[in-house]
Amino acid sequence: MAKSDVTKNALADSLKRIMASTPFERITIQSICDGAQISRRTFYQHFFDKYELLNWMFLNDYRKQNSGERPDNIWEIYLNTCRYIYQDQQVYRNALTVTGQNSFRSFCTQLMTPLLKEDFRHEFKTESESEFFINILTNASWDALYNWLSETPCQDPDAFYFSFIQSLSLFSNRLSEIVQDAMNRAIKDHLDKS
Repeated sequence: MAKSDVTKNALADSLKRIMASTPFERITIQSICDGAQISRRTFYQHFFDKYELLNWMFLNDYRKQNSGERPDNIWEIYLNTCRYIYQDQQVYRNALTVTGQNSFRSFCTQLMTPLLKEDFRHEFKTESESEFFINILTNASWDALYNWLSETPCQDPDAFYFSFIQSLSLFSNRLSEIVQDAMNRAIKDHLDKS
């Protein structure tokens, strides 16, 4: 492992230890550095601020969890993500309070959007249709994750994942029925007017 990665990991580990008991907004660069036994100067050689470190921590955790074989689809990645979040529930609960550019929501959205676009690349005629659908699915996935993680105690990740996927399937089936009924009525109305 490169020296730079060792330092970044030490800072991320320190941040995690602190986040397990301290709200993120109250954490200082100095407390992170003290926990990692690294100088502030060294911190700033690697990260602009604690928000950039937080985002790096998200990415590093994601990479650790998804190293090795690439999962077959985004839903396997979602399950893997739930599993690693579950291991550090309090840290990630604390991360939920961070908003903006380097937030956990932003990280998840940036991760999911290209994967969903790839999964659904042949399903839509236009880019705007695709983006509309992807935004809905990304927001639903994030909101489910947020609600799950906000529960204390947090449900087992595999049980949560099963419930979430089952809910998506039920929603999809019901939506399909509603659309089919609307199409049938529109066709009937058109034929009645002819």
